[in-house]
Amino acid sequence: MEGKVEEVPGLYGGIRVEEKVIQRIWFQSAFITFNLVSKEGKKLSILNTGTWNRSDEGPDFRNAVICIGGEKKFGDVEIHFYERDWRNHGHDRDPNYNQVILHVCLFPPITSACRIVNSLGKKIPQLTLLPFLYQGLEEYNEEWALAALSGRDQNLHSLARDKPKNVEDEIIRSSHIRWFQKKAYAKKRIDQVGWEQACHQWFLEVLGYPRNKQSMHEIATLYSLEDWRVGLDVQRVYHQMTTWKRKGMRPANQPMNRLHQYQQIVVKVPNWPDELKAIHFPESSDPLEGNRGKLGIYRLRKKWRDQVLSGVLGSSKADTLLIDSGLPLWSAYHESDCFGLWYHWPSGDFSNEFREWAVEWGLKQKGKSLSNGVLQGLFQNFLLDQSKNSKQ
Repeated sequence: MEGKVEEVPGLYGGIRVEEKVIQRIWFQSAFITFNLVSKEGKKLSILNTGTWNRSDEGPDFRNAVICIGGEKKFGDVEIHFYERDWRNHGHDRDPNYNQVILHVCLFPPITSACRIVNSLGKKIPQLTLLPFLYQGLEEYNEEWALAALSGRDQNLHSLARDKPKNVEDEIIRSSHIRWFQKKAYAKKRIDQVGWEQACHQWFLEVLGYPRNKQSMHEIATLYSLEDWRVGLDVQRVYHQMTTWKRKGMRPANQPMNRLHQYQQIVVKVPNWPDELKAIHFPESSDPLEGNRGKLGIYRLRKKWRDQVLSGVLGSSKADTLLIDSGLPLWSAYHESDCFGLWYHWPSGDFSNEFREWAVEWGLKQKGKSLSNGVLQGLFQNFLLDQSKNSKQ
């Protein structure tokens, strides 16, 4: 097990990512787990990701269980950035890796010539993870970087770099990067699972954000929107998951409450993804050319809450759902750029620390609430810098 840091390609250039981020994606099954196919073309199911080996010796995960090509296998799993790392690290000559049943790589192989074998010459199946990620690698990296920061004594203000000279331009640039990421992965989701399932998955994930996002993703994978339409026992669905994080959460954010709210939305608006699709959001690529009034945000906000959500959710959570899932999905589906609209939309449930930071930098206009784009730009700027400067 190597504590490796790699410069990997992101949507806007290279980002530094620790190998443990990829290991965590595997450990938490934080990717699209159905319709998995190995490099060899065999159907693959993950029954148990295994026990994370955090020592310095041996494979990354022990005692995993997978089903590949209809055959159940028990053994170890090794995680790498690239296929070539298997041989570069000498695993093909090390008996400690003879129990590996699956080699997981982030990136697809450059050539088909490389054979992944153990020291006995036995070929090992391989899974390429990148096509099955449900969000950008930048977002995984940022999400867990922010989680790590929350446990420190320092707050975001003391860690932030000095205010840039052209702060407004920098914020727009950074928030555009974030919009591009969300829209790109919205398109990827739609291409992989279709419009309705993409909406269903991402919507539930945002309802669980940030602490129960992965558990909500698993529920969305287990139960389609059609299952919810027919009728589900929410109590039974809730108790199927054993990974809920509830401690210290406000009652409104408790996962059981969010599941009941989603059930209410589906009962009242069974075809809510089609209602979202039918809304006309104006194309608006330049945030400097518009504002909330010119873009019709107040009217669109009411239509979103009433027509799609049927008034089930409060304004803050409804805003979060639109900026984090609804608008990127709509924009990807209609091949329309709504960056300006997304930038000026109210910011929803954003971290108070980022709000305070924005006020300190003078980014809040007097008498007006902070826009989503300002806070997204701060978030992207700070965490992107953190990931670039991270050290092994």
